[in-house]
Amino acid sequence: MWTVSPARAGRRGARAFTLVEVVVGSIILALVAAATAASLSGLVRASDSSAAAAEAHGRADRAATMISSDAVNLARRSDLRFARLLLTDGGQQDELLMLVRSRRPLRDVEFAAEGGEYEVQYRVQLAADGSGAALWRRRDIAFDDVLDGGGIAAEVAERILALQIDAGDGVEWYDAWDSDLYGLPHLLRITVVAASDDGARTSTARRVVAFDRTPVPPETDEENSAAENASGGGS
Repeated sequence: MWTVSPARAGRRGARAFTLVEVVVGSIILALVAAATAASLSGLVRASDSSAAAAEAHGRADRAATMISSDAVNLARRSDLRFARLLLTDGGQQDELLMLVRSRRPLRDVEFAAEGGEYEVQYRVQLAADGSGAALWRRRDIAFDDVLDGGGIAAEVAERILALQIDAGDGVEWYDAWDSDLYGLPHLLRITVVAASDDGARTSTARRVVAFDRTPVPPETDEENSAAENASGGGS
């Protein structure tokens, strides 16, 4: 009798994949690869979106914090010749000028004869590199001849879309304020809107600064005279 060895029997049982099986397997592999690529692409987009949101939030928060930190140190005096807060309504780009107290010197120079009170001004204008709008901060020694100029200006936050500041008297909010006319306000509300580098995400940061024990300006001679005339007791 003829016998078949186990090795030859194993070779006789093995067979190649049919064309249909190869095609089906290729389709399955293509579908798995496409699903994997879509999933990875979604993760990358989510990561980029999260990074852009964090970037925009960091800029808005940094700008609002800097403005509010200066506002907290507002020089509060009843004699308005030595106090100043000027808020100019610019729609989406307000401007703020204050006299603040600070022990930090204006210039990073050892033994600089500076410190005390400064003019601080915030304004949104074109960035130094022309990339878009940026928040600028100007500081100068107080009580010089030009209150709204001079000193050192620096770009402190880029991609700023809006800077809106309101002053409050404890009852209402106002989009413009002049301490020479109304005295010092009781509150400031600061709102900053910033964007990411790619412009895909924006973020808004808000701070409210309360000026406790805001001094009341003394009545001037003109006001006293007007009051007496109104009451019939003046000449």
